[in-house]
Amino acid sequence: MPAHWGAHFGPWVSAMAKAYPWLEKVYLKRMSVTDDDLALLAESFPGFKGLVLVCCDGFGTSGLAVVASKCSLKLRVLDLIEYEVIDDDVDWICCFPESQTCLESLMFDCVECLVNFEALERLVIRSTSLKKLRLNSYVSIGQLHRLMVRAPQLTHLRTGSFSSLEGNAQGDQELDCVSAFAACKSIVCLSGFNEIFVDQLPAIYPVCANLTNLNFSYANISAEQLKPVIRNCHKLQTFWVLDSVCDEGLKAVAATSKELREL
Repeated sequence: MPAHWGAHFGPWVSAMAKAYPWLEKVYLKRMSVTDDDLALLAESFPGFKGLVLVCCDGFGTSGLAVVASKCSLKLRVLDLIEYEVIDDDVDWICCFPESQTCLESLMFDCVECLVNFEALERLVIRSTSLKKLRLNSYVSIGQLHRLMVRAPQLTHLRTGSFSSLEGNAQGDQELDCVSAFAACKSIVCLSGFNEIFVDQLPAIYPVCANLTNLNFSYANISAEQLKPVIRNCHKLQTFWVLDSVCDEGLKAVAATSKELREL
């Protein structure tokens, strides 16, 4: 955030806590939000269901832990978008209670620190209504496979890293990719692809036919590598890709994705 931006959430949440005790959702963009602000929010609204923070700064995993522990019984949306959350060395994922949740959307790709994967996996299992999941780059391809098998109902997915953080062989990575996407054909929005190997791209073929949104902006691929993927994406409406695909790749997109609205 720019210096002296002035958009502090503290006064707002204090006022809202008194005036609107049954507030259910907060969507903030480009505001300074502290851990204390998140704690007050979590304590003030007993029916709170959704928190979306876009390009907001000032808070860390300590604040997320409070939200997870105090809002989790009714919380449906926890989306953290385009901000590097401060790592307070707090296991915030573990703060969700061990009961079934109402979570429909969990986005934490901007939380650039390790997460407790065992706690995350248990949370995904308990969240039977979960449709949107955006993982950070510390979630490996093997862990992604486990999550997708547990949540075949996902419609929106941001993958973690396609490298093997557990030290698996590349052949094991490919096997995990293929089985993971084959188990989760309901996906319509797909992004991520950090550190993807070119020969892993065929793994997403099972979901291509239904995709309306595909984001390759983290995948440095050529036109020849793109073509086998894009020829299956007939429903695509939004497509992000690096200029490494050149004009030849864009021609392939134009020839296949007739419903494209954003490129």
